[in-house]
Amino acid sequence: MKNYLSYFLICCSILLGNEHEKLSIFLECRSCNQDYVKENISYVNYVRDRHDADIHILETTQNTGSGGKEYTLIFIGQSEFIGKNDTLMFTTKVDDSDDIIRKERVRIIQIGLVPFLLKTPLASQIAISINKAKVQPKKAEDKWNNWVYSVSGNSFINAQQSSQSLMIYGKIKASRVTENWKLNFSISESLNEDKFDYGGEEYLSTSERISMYGSLIKSLTNHLSAGIWTSAWRSSYSNTDLGLSITPKLEYNIFPYSESNQHALRLIYSIGAEQVDYTDTTLYFKTKESLLSEGLSVSFSTVKPWGSINTSLSGNHYFHDVSKNIFSLNAMLSLRIIKGLSLNIIGSGSMVHNQLSIPKGDYSIEDILLNRAELETQFTYFASVGFSYSFGALYNNIVNPRFSSGGYSYSISY
Repeated sequence: MKNYLSYFLICCSILLGNEHEKLSIFLECRSCNQDYVKENISYVNYVRDRHDADIHILETTQNTGSGGKEYTLIFIGQSEFIGKNDTLMFTTKVDDSDDIIRKERVRIIQIGLVPFLLKTPLASQIAISINKAKVQPKKAEDKWNNWVYSVSGNSFINAQQSSQSLMIYGKIKASRVTENWKLNFSISESLNEDKFDYGGEEYLSTSERISMYGSLIKSLTNHLSAGIWTSAWRSSYSNTDLGLSITPKLEYNIFPYSESNQHALRLIYSIGAEQVDYTDTTLYFKTKESLLSEGLSVSFSTVKPWGSINTSLSGNHYFHDVSKNIFSLNAMLSLRIIKGLSLNIIGSGSMVHNQLSIPKGDYSIEDILLNRAELETQFTYFASVGFSYSFGALYNNIVNPRFSSGGYSYSISY
């Protein structure tokens, strides 16, 4: 059934009955417009909590090589449909509009609901038509040979009588992704400038960074990949006139890569070489140096009906002095504890002993307060804990757009 469902255009004309006669679904998609789905698929009940649903629809996304996205919709049967599961996918192009994406999402959801609707009295109300022109599509020729190019830029200015902030950023990127190869190249530049007038004195702080990156990744098996990363950079923040690096990496995924939109357990080993010319003499009395380093990381991610987990542990050290190292832990947990209650935890921390570029001189107070220069530290951390709890009416089918901003708002406050 899966082989032909993706070619079907489902036209469901269902006579709406009582609430208990409808299927109840819990739709979980972080970036979709659920109101649009409710308006176009009105023959089911939408519930606030997955425990009340006959079907839990879980959407995950991955970026594609062309700059678009691959959407995976997992249909998980509950209640009388326990054990009846399905997975459908669709892909979008980088220039697809939000309207195109939401219409395709609705189409795929309707396709996925058909096997469940066939087990209900509503089956007699389903009509199916096939778009024969798309059953055996011709393979499209790609004159770009899978290469995708992008140019982006951004500027920001914020000012009042006694202060002014300016930010300029630009980036050029080229990438090519196939089943066996993954190539990425980019060049970017950013400039930040802040001016303050206080007590008759003018204070100025600036920072600039120019960087070039390239990576080449080869698929070896359904669990193993190898790649090489190169970079060149100039950064006032990191006291670097010119930095060059090359880093080969090897990655092993315990789970097949074909399942990475649901779960992944990756082990990555890297060994790198750097050549750095510093702007000012460092704390270790260096104006330039050549470095060799080694790194190892393990990361785990999973998306389940009860929530999601993303976590990683990594370490890196220099060969000339293993005490010059860094260890980092990152974690994100989204957990549905009980009906209506969700817990979200985000945290990261690092033990830092590898700051070789710190200059031995003093920074200006402007650069320190505005975070325009890297300061010496032995640790960094970040944490966020939040929860939400909802209760009340079981069904949530009504769409009322009055006085809605449409997702866009802008305000200025002083």
